[in-house]
Amino acid sequence: MPGKRKELLRYYSIALKGNRFMFKVFQSDGTFVGKFGSCGSKAGQLEHPHYIAVSNTNRVIVSDSNNHRVQIFDVNGRVLTAFGTEGSEEGQFKGTETWKGNVGGYEERERERERERERERERERERERERERERERERERERERERERERERERERERERERERERERERERERERERERERERERERERERERERERERERERERERERERERERERERERERERERERERERERERERERERERERERERERERERERERERERERERERERERERERERERERERERERERERERERERERERERERERERERERERERERERERERERERERERERERERERERERERERERERERERERERERERERERERERERERKRF
Repeated sequence: MPGKRKELLRYYSIALKGNRFMFKVFQSDGTFVGKFGSCGSKAGQLEHPHYIAVSNTNRVIVSDSNNHRVQIFDVNGRVLTAFGTEGSEEGQFKGTETWKGNVGGYEERERERERERERERERERERERERERERERERERERERERERERERERERERERERERERERERERERERERERERERERERERERERERERERERERERERERERERERERERERERERERERERERERERERERERERERERERERERERERERERERERERERERERERERERERERERERERERERERERERERERERERERERERERERERERERERERERERERERERERERERERERERERERERERERERERERERERERERERERERKRF
């Protein structure tokens, strides 16, 4: 029965504690000797093995130090028999009546001990209730800590969602900036195409003006030829009149005519030479015009080269702008990496704070275990007093 206690001679006692499978052995002054049973040790195992053994019928055998006096209890703590009085052979059973002669003031002591055990049980129940309340408070604190952790996790998730939204907004702004840059590049290309078309129109106008000048020169030459023909016709008419007069005077001045014809031939030759000189001058003018055209073509080539250099400079400026945009994108990526590193450091600090909180909780649990061990030692000291 729970709490039952028997005295064995003046040396040892055995108590059934809490359940019938857990036995502890004390000296008669209450000093703890050893324990056996399924709740704390293997059946029959004791710190002083020659005092206690358990048979294979689960009966408990307790003897004094020299095995001359043995008492046997069943698993409920009831005395079955005693044997081994002084001078008897070891293992001889004398029957349960041998126990009665050794009881003395057992009943009074048993009642007092029972009252003390009851008080002890009450104190134990009170301590158990206190421990239960403490465990309940601890569970409540743990639930509160869990709720706090859950709130913290929720806040962290909210912060993470906010960071994600911020990153999304940042990516959207970046895409918008990229689209704006693309539109700007497109406008720049359009302006470039417009400038190119303008240059092309300018070249076309220049060619048109050149053709117009050429036509003008051609018309001038045509007019010049016309004037020349007119002069020629005029001269022809003049000669005709002169011949007419000459014929009229022919009869009178035949010789003169001859001389005149000679002079005429001379003049003709002179005219021929004059025409030749005129042709020469014309060729010279033509060469001059050709040189002028050549110079004009050279100037045009020079203008073209200048325009080409201008286009090259424009392309260079475009490349420079592109490099600048690339550097800007690189700086932006670098800022993004820096922000990511900062977020990583923040997460690391948060993990460190979590580890610190975990260490603090571990220290709290260790202090709680230490308090529990202290209470266990206190209960042990309390038991030893009985």
